[in-house]
Amino acid sequence: MKKLIIIVFFLFAIKLYSQENVINESAVELSRVLGKEIFELNGVPFSQPIVTATNATANSGFFNTAFIPRKDSLYFKVSVNYMNGFVPEADKSYSPSFPTEKFNLFEASKYVSFGGGEFNVTDTVGLYTYLLKTLLYDGIADGSIVVPERTATLLGKDNKNIEITKGSFRKNAEKRISVLEALTNSKLSQELKDEIYKTLDGLPGSFDLPKGSGMNTMQFAVPQIEIGSYMGTELLLRFIPKINYGETIGDFGFFGVGLKHSISQYFFDFDQERTFDLAVQFAYQKSTLDNIFGETNAQLTSNANILNFNIQGSKNIEDIVDVYTGISFEQIDIVADFVYTLPIVTQIELGLVDENKQVDPARGYPGDTKPQTTSLTVDDFNIKWVIGVKKDFGPVAIFASYNVSKFDIFNGGLLYSF
Repeated sequence: MKKLIIIVFFLFAIKLYSQENVINESAVELSRVLGKEIFELNGVPFSQPIVTATNATANSGFFNTAFIPRKDSLYFKVSVNYMNGFVPEADKSYSPSFPTEKFNLFEASKYVSFGGGEFNVTDTVGLYTYLLKTLLYDGIADGSIVVPERTATLLGKDNKNIEITKGSFRKNAEKRISVLEALTNSKLSQELKDEIYKTLDGLPGSFDLPKGSGMNTMQFAVPQIEIGSYMGTELLLRFIPKINYGETIGDFGFFGVGLKHSISQYFFDFDQERTFDLAVQFAYQKSTLDNIFGETNAQLTSNANILNFNIQGSKNIEDIVDVYTGISFEQIDIVADFVYTLPIVTQIELGLVDENKQVDPARGYPGDTKPQTTSLTVDDFNIKWVIGVKKDFGPVAIFASYNVSKFDIFNGGLLYSF
């Protein structure tokens, strides 16, 4: 992927910069234009699953019984909830793509003028960007560039390759230049054509797409406190500070608040034996995720707001164990912002950093001083079925449940009541 991005940036940019360390702003701008399109087509779907997976996993474990012990009395239930989310196969791959466009002479004429038997370029960056897209379109259309249908996301494992028939880029470039010269009765300088062909002839036959982490599960543990009760209603609070969970996830933290109200109180008195317990709960959870990934050192900042409504029921079986179940309805709204620079190897080629990847403005190596931004909005609705068991040992209890949805989750923990 790294090599492919570099080639994409420079197939037509080779005349935009000199052999000396003199930065050509047109070449830099071309790289940024193409880099943004490539990142939005590939970098965003490559990283998006980590955003949805972390929030789906953390948004669990809100209840382990529908029973509210007393109507109006102060009590506390302190617990540690463990969440283990199972990454679905759909989140492990995405469909890679690249900016392509079918050649059209009218479109090309927006960037050049023809006269005196020569091409006069009026918009260098626009022309080279456009011509590059048409070459990629031609290669994919005639089968000389084979882009895999699916490849690994950040959570996936089996990355694929882009296969390119040797010499196909040059063949299509010769055809394109020949048609242009014939239609316009103008010539491209032989020096420029020779340099383009030389570059194309040196391309390898395949490029690796980025590898994922091969992550099948993700785990979090969150302290939680429930305070009751007023008119058969409990308050739930949970919080975990932003913690680094490794290279794949990055820094993740969240807090949540909820209210659970007993419905069974309208059928049974609190002090009488009950056939079952029934309650409803509203919960709100907010999370933040920060990470850095990829050749572009993309900085991901994600904020999620999740609303949860669940209907829960539980049954005590002969004072041995409680079984509980519930249906949970979740509305997830996520805004993710990406800030990224040109790949470091591209910056070397452009003269933005030296051969040791170092920024040194005094020596003419300013680095990429204009990071680009892309925003992603995820709006998702999810329904979960929760089923679990809880065992009391006096004031201490253990519990475990399984959440069935498009993102399955195991939840368990230890609780102390007083």
